[in-house]
Amino acid sequence: MEPDAYRAELAVANPPTVLARGEKKQLRVQVKNISRTDWPTNGLDPSYKLRSSDDDMYRMYLGNHWLDNASEKVVVPDDGRAALPDVIAAGESVTVSIAVNAPPNPGEYILEFDLVQENVVWFAVRGSQTAKYKVRVE
Repeated sequence: MEPDAYRAELAVANPPTVLARGEKKQLRVQVKNISRTDWPTNGLDPSYKLRSSDDDMYRMYLGNHWLDNASEKVVVPDDGRAALPDVIAAGESVTVSIAVNAPPNPGEYILEFDLVQENVVWFAVRGSQTAKYKVRVE
């Protein structure tokens, strides 16, 4: 996709503020395409002839990372992934369900959400804003 196509607005419905160590939680995230480009689910231009080896190679996903609260350095990369459900037209929103897993060590963390085009780039690398929430793990 063109560089300006990687623009998203992400918001978690009822983000957790406290989780137990290793707790798995299903969250619902609203994903809005704020670019002027439709996002194809498989990440490929519709005119591209799909080969079986391409099936998920460029698929679009919602993903999350766990960051250290003080330094904002990644402590758990690529915790969860959830495929986007359909083509998301410019200006449209979808709600995506994603499972997150609290880190095994207690402490203060930031739960960060971003979109990724598999084997291409995380949206944040192209300037899109991520969604971040402080979570205490007990």
